[in-house]
This record gives sequence, C-alpha cells and structure tokens, in this order.
Amino acid sequence: MTQMKSIVIVVFPYISHYYPMFEYARHWKEKGYRIIFTGNSREIEYLISRENFEYCDFTYMDQYTIKNAKIFFGLLIRSIADTSFYKTRYRQFHSMQMQIDYIQKKYNVEKFFFDEHLSYLYFFFRDNKENVLCINTKLSTTKRKGIPPLNSSLVATNKFLNIIQCELLWFLHLGKLKFQDFKNFVVFLGKDDTFFLKRIAKKNNLNYKENISENHMCYKGVKNVNTILIAPQTIEYDFSPIPKNESYFLEKLSRNEEQLKSVEYKLLIEFITQQKKNPRTKIICCSFGTFSTKAYNLLHTFINDVVCRLNDSNLIFVITPNYLMNKENIQENIKSFNYLPLLDFIPYIDLMITHGGLGTIKECLQNNKKMIIYPLQKMTSDQPGNGARIRNKRLGLSGNLEKENTEKLLIKINQLLDRNH
Repeated sequence: MTQMKSIVIVVFPYISHYYPMFEYARHWKEKGYRIIFTGNSREIEYLISRENFEYCDFTYMDQYTIKNAKIFFGLLIRSIADTSFYKTRYRQFHSMQMQIDYIQKKYNVEKFFFDEHLSYLYFFFRDNKENVLCINTKLSTTKRKGIPPLNSSLVATNKFLNIIQCELLWFLHLGKLKFQDFKNFVVFLGKDDTFFLKRIAKKNNLNYKENISENHMCYKGVKNVNTILIAPQTIEYDFSPIPKNESYFLEKLSRNEEQLKSVEYKLLIEFITQQKKNPRTKIICCSFGTFSTKAYNLLHTFINDVVCRLNDSNLIFVITPNYLMNKENIQENIKSFNYLPLLDFIPYIDLMITHGGLGTIKECLQNNKKMIIYPLQKMTSDQPGNGARIRNKRLGLSGNLEKENTEKLLIKINQLLDRNH
C-alpha cells in the first residue's frame, strides 16, 4: 500500500497565524497530501482538528527580547555568573535539531513549510532543502525601493521625496534591529542565537552568512527559499514588483464557524434583517482581534467615549469583544459579543472598524466592505502599513485611537457610507 505523501507546517503559535495557513493547506490537501500542523496548546490543537487537519506538539525555542535595562543587565549577569546558562541554551538548539529530525522521520515528510517568523528553522534541515517553503501571513516584509516598512503608516507614491522618506524609514528600522542584535551579542557574551545557528548551519552543510537575509521588517529571512504570501496582492502598491522568490496565494476564505452561531447571534441576524428594511440604517462592526493591556485601555476609551456617544439611531454598532463596553452603554442600536462568526457576519454589515490585521482585511475585501483602520501596534506589526495601503486603494480610511473623537469618527463614517447629512 502506497503511503500518503505528507506536509508538515510549522506555524508561529498565535491563532491569527493559523487561519490563513488553513487556506493554503486545503490547497495541498486537495492534491492528496496528508497535512500536519504544529502547535503548543490544547486551544491550537482543537482549532486544527476542527478544520480537519492533524496536530503535532512542537516545542518552540525561547526568544529573548531585551526591552529595557533591567532585562539587559539581568541576562548579562546570568551569562557571567551562571556557567550552565550557555549549556542550557545550547541544549535547546540541539533539541530543536532532534525534534526536526524526529518529525521528518515520523511523518515521512515530503515537504516542510514554515512560518516566516520562524525562518531560522531552515538551518536545521539536513537534506531535502529543495522541498522547504516559507509562508508569510503578511504582505511582503522584504525591503523594496520606494516602499516603507510595513510598520509605517506612510503611503508610498513613488515620487522622489517619498522614496527618500522610505529609505530613511528602512534605515532607522533596520538600525533598531541591528542594535537589538548587538544587545543580544553583549548579554550572551558573544554566544547569542546567531552563534548557535551558524554552528547548526555548518553541521548541515549550509553557509549561514550566504543564506541569511537581514532586509526584512520583523525577522531575518532566508535568501534561497521560496516564500508564499498568504495575502491580497490587490492592496499592494502597483509600481513595485514583489521580490523574485516571493509569490502570492489567496483563495476564497472559508472556516468552520458553526460553534460561534449561538442563539444570541441568530437573534442578532433577525434584528439586523428587520432594521435594514429602512434604507437609512447602516450596520457597523467593530472588531479588534487580539490586543495588549495598553491597547485595551485605548479601545475601551474609544468604544465608550467615542462610538457609544455618536447618538445616531440610523447607525447600529456590533462590537466584539464585549468586555470593551461598559454595561450602561448597551443600547438598542449597540450590540456586543465576545466572539462573532465574522465570515458569516460580514455580508450583513456596511462598514468595518478594525485594527488592521490582514485577516479581517481579507474578509472585508472578499465581501466588498469598506474599512476604518485604527492600528493597535505601531512599532512591531503590519497594521500601520496595511492601513496605508487601504487608504491608497481607496478601500477605506485610517485613524489614531489616541486622537479620535466622536466628530472625527462620524465624518469618516459619513464619507465611506456616502451619507450626506
């Protein structure tokens, strides 16, 4: 009996990274491949099994981010005083090699796909490197002429001064990444992650320096590995071609949302259907994905002091997650849910207010819905860059949560919904 060909997909273990991967995985499953996803929690295992894929436990390497002086000196002192710290970190790299070898053997892997956030995994492959593929759940993060880094809200125009601005933004951004590398080099006394990866690469007949690419927004890339962008090419700037080793893949979004279609949700659809009999009624969804404590404070203020004070009976707001709202602000035209089956719900709305994550953007594009984007993470995410592209393509507007007020928001809503009052 012929054994089914298998593909292992190693995903950066955040829920938002799995959904776009599922679309690409279905593409290969239809070709007859057995698909195995890695993860590190029961929540992720449930998500993977719900989409009818196999799950494999995976131990991800610790990432040290030096955000302040306390962390810097704490790691430095430990590196100096604790001789076992170096050995512990080396064993982690060694165990990663053993884990990759074990997975390849266990599942008889023909193809190995990894999240671009985990590009360092390439150096752990002993053979079959031609069947290794990188998957990026964002737009291209590679440095290109005239295109700012994705963490910038600057709209690219391909004009001379704009190109200079883009180059300066890249210089500053890459400089920060270099400085982060330098801090890691210092606190680990030269035995940082790069040191270990160079040793791993050499053992696997790879030259680290020749293969690594540092001209990326978030993480280092790999030069000789093809990258699939699970992103809508339609929102990218037309004047700048994507790098030669990158290509786009985007099919119609689909996922199993049955467990989210509660009785309350079905009542919401009935309510909206009834309300939309009035042509002046507009349905606006506010959905913000996963966010930090700092972002929660901004969103809480925005929802309660801006959205809930619009005082327009023709605007019905559906807000998720519901813990952003004060109970006294729950009104007839303001509904809130902890979770919503967004793929099912978006066709009912007229406008989306969101943080600018690419998942929500793709869902809106698929249903031809306008957006107002308020980036939550401005330094380390693609949200500002996504917002700039949406503005450039006239698919929506963007704003600043810290500066927004009721008047400004209403102007944006009226502009996008073509309301003349």
